[in-house]
Amino acid sequence: MSVHSERARDGRTIYRVRWREAGRGTANRSRTFDHENDALDFDRRVRRLKQTGDPALLADEMTLRQYVYAEWWPNYVERRLALSTQEGHSIDLELRIVPRLGHLPLTQLRPSVIERFAADLERAGTGRATIVRTLAVLQGVMKRAVRDYNLPSNPVKQIDKPSQRREREPILISVEQVEAIRGWCLGHGDLRSATLVSLLAYAGPRPESDGLPLKWSAIREHTILFRATKRGVPVERATRLLDALAGDLATWRSACGDPPDGAPVIPNRRGEPWADYDWDNWRDRTFRSAAGAAGLPAGKDDGPKRVRPRDLRSSFATLLIYEGQPPQYVARQLGHSAATLLRDYARVWEDFDPADRMDAEEQIRRVRSRPSAASD
Repeated sequence: MSVHSERARDGRTIYRVRWREAGRGTANRSRTFDHENDALDFDRRVRRLKQTGDPALLADEMTLRQYVYAEWWPNYVERRLALSTQEGHSIDLELRIVPRLGHLPLTQLRPSVIERFAADLERAGTGRATIVRTLAVLQGVMKRAVRDYNLPSNPVKQIDKPSQRREREPILISVEQVEAIRGWCLGHGDLRSATLVSLLAYAGPRPESDGLPLKWSAIREHTILFRATKRGVPVERATRLLDALAGDLATWRSACGDPPDGAPVIPNRRGEPWADYDWDNWRDRTFRSAAGAAGLPAGKDDGPKRVRPRDLRSSFATLLIYEGQPPQYVARQLGHSAATLLRDYARVWEDFDPADRMDAEEQIRRVRSRPSAASD
């Protein structure tokens, strides 16, 4: 253990503490500080750790992000869990856990913090099943952190998990309403949002797990290849590419300067993959304004009836149902089980008259050809 001063790249003097960490491959470790007193204090704590063997002395120096990526992931996940489970954990970590909690030291992850985290997810419109799964991943992380850093208890175990009962009926969005939402976006000069609405409504991806990570390489001649993880298992499905959506995507790609196949189809405003706050901002500012203009329940007072971007999937389902497609086909296109499809869209099936079936392309074409749609 030692403290040394050295010159940083920007010319500042920094102080580095070096020590050998017993019990973990006897690896050499180091940490830098801006102030000498902080370095000396940390050095004393490391010496104390060697004398007492109590790793809790370092728990308030280790953030959740550092612990996940430096210890939990390489030492446990990569060695013990199947690749399919790793993919599922990665989505929950990168979309929800690390962006919101990663900066906190392990000692600050108290039950009240976890409870507020879960409440924030629910207020943001995250489904209860997703929240429960996310908390399960976080509980697994903290289980090993309790062991590794001698924390008093696992804070995730001490909170009540959300009920997974069905909390809302799906909101069915018609083609007319989709086109009104698109028209609002286009009227505000926002081709990116208009294309995202078209993708969600006319291909039916789940926004955060299927739609936002989509790369241009997945857009094929007649299908879109969606790859996602469901309950820890990687799932791939080829969804039919409707002509209207193909045209919208081609217009958008041209407007973006023909990005490479590896680029995201719909990036954030900075041209990068979406962070959680990008999605929250887009949903709250752009989507809900456009949905409200289209006559959908989008206000804060609408409660469980408040429309979500995920509800746009219902438009794709309805298009296929009114085309006369069998439940098994529609379910595959949406990545549903047939039972879930029939439960969620029972009203559509009841209203559908086979004598009135119409090609999905024609349904969109008719709406887009109307003067009101053309002028939006």
